[in-house]
Amino acid sequence: MNLSKHMMRLFIDELNFVLQNMRTTDKPMEKLYFFSAIYSVANRIFNIEFHSELVFIHNIFQAAYNQINANLTQVLQGQGIAIGIPSDVFVGLEVATEELITRISNNQEIYPVLQKISELAYSTTGNGRYLHFKGVLTI
Repeated sequence: MNLSKHMMRLFIDELNFVLQNMRTTDKPMEKLYFFSAIYSVANRIFNIEFHSELVFIHNIFQAAYNQINANLTQVLQGQGIAIGIPSDVFVGLEVATEELITRISNNQEIYPVLQKISELAYSTTGNGRYLHFKGVLTI
């Protein structure tokens, strides 16, 4: 990602802050709250220094947040999937966020991480949960 050193440092620092806070709580909604900061900071940075990978990060993380939030909210209200969402979704999001930090820091391709984030979010849907039970969609 071709950003100035200052913007790259700002982005990496924010991602580390998010990750640290996700790991310090065991409450799914709090983890999701911190997770949402990733697409927000990507948006702030690409408004100052545009890079298409930041838009890609923003779109994937925002879509993942929206999908997980909708499904988790339904589960917590007793209206969602009767079996809930996979228990390791948030651990998976933390691992993927850490991998994103590493890949950005080392100027490596980020696509595999964004694909994983998308799959983790999908695993919270009815069909995604079914595929997870079948062993097709791994977390």
